[in-house]
Amino acid sequence: MLSNFRKYDEAIVRDIRYYFCMALARQKKKLFFEHLRFFEDLDYNFLLGFYRRIQKKNSEAEKYFLNALDYDPESQKTRRELVNVLLSQGKYGMAVEWARKNYEKKPLNAFHIQAYFICLLRKSSWSPSEREIIEELLINIQKSHDYKGKEIFQVMKGEYEYYIRGHFEQAVKLLKEAKEKCEFKNYPIKALMEIYKRKGLKDKEKMYSDMINLEEEEISDI
Repeated sequence: MLSNFRKYDEAIVRDIRYYFCMALARQKKKLFFEHLRFFEDLDYNFLLGFYRRIQKKNSEAEKYFLNALDYDPESQKTRRELVNVLLSQGKYGMAVEWARKNYEKKPLNAFHIQAYFICLLRKSSWSPSEREIIEELLINIQKSHDYKGKEIFQVMKGEYEYYIRGHFEQAVKLLKEAKEKCEFKNYPIKALMEIYKRKGLKDKEKMYSDMINLEEEEISDI
């Protein structure tokens, strides 16, 4: 269809090309750039940021997502992607404001809840109001109807045990159980990797880091 795009409605062709670009980015295909040239402004910067995130070039991805937000400051998907790359770089202070904005717009969106929860948990300390928000997020994830809400809740429970209650062994137990039950295993794997990193357990950290890479490779092949 894209090879004969002049036969079809422009809006339909644009949408198909956009999702095709997303698919090419996930597979890290160079063909991505041949289709990227049809976009500009918001879409161009978002797609290029997405491609760089998949490549794990997070500082570049951050730049393009910020550029995209210049064109549409209210874009929730762009803010969500920006939060992801900021978290990957350990920039929790910067990520928390973007995560908060998304959460306040849609407080029962499981992905917004998860992002805001992670940003707050991984701070070095919390104000009383932030502790209240953390508790609120745990309640709201259970109300969410998003298809991954239950899986995200299982991971959040494990992270809460470690960061809030200081129970390392119980946290690991819950997250390992979540890993066995979850369809998308990167959630508990990333949580375990971060906890082992904070505990200084380098071998365990590397083991789970390798699992993340394998999981992402398998997803990119779909």
